[in-house]
Amino acid sequence: QVQEGRDDMFAAEILKSLPQFSAASIGGLMAMMMGALENIDASSSLDADEAAEQTEEAAKREKVQKQAELLLEKMSGIERGDKIVDTQDDKTIGQVLSTPAPGTNVVLAQMRLDRVGLTTTKTPWKKTNKVRVGDTEYRYLPYTPIWWPIVDSETGKGRPPEPIKTEESPEEKVANEEA
Repeated sequence: QVQEGRDDMFAAEILKSLPQFSAASIGGLMAMMMGALENIDASSSLDADEAAEQTEEAAKREKVQKQAELLLEKMSGIERGDKIVDTQDDKTIGQVLSTPAPGTNVVLAQMRLDRVGLTTTKTPWKKTNKVRVGDTEYRYLPYTPIWWPIVDSETGKGRPPEPIKTEESPEEKVANEEA
């Protein structure tokens, strides 16, 4: 119950708007994550403790690499038009628009705004939500394209951004006082 309250706080406070990424940003994130899994050559001048620690780290990296490969293999079966179903209530909440690019686990999908935290709803997005595509369950992180407008949470429609407040220069203050 404490955890549930924490998720509600997370959804309400932190996710007032979804993160915004460009296609290049997502590609960069994927490259960094996959690059972190590459093996690092061991130096021949390591002492026994350092060598054991490096062997343990290599085993962890190999385990994560195998999990990533399994995920990529599962995701290779995703097709354009596949329905995305929320596992909480078995309702369709989206549709796949573009299959994952080779070597990535990023899917472009059209999602219901009320199910990803952009509009007021009884079933807000939580970081522990899972969806099903075909027979496989996935956790997901929704994001909006960098070019999207700010979405009004009541109407679901785009709204203009808030004007940026700037301090007036001394000259502007004098001009405003005279006017």
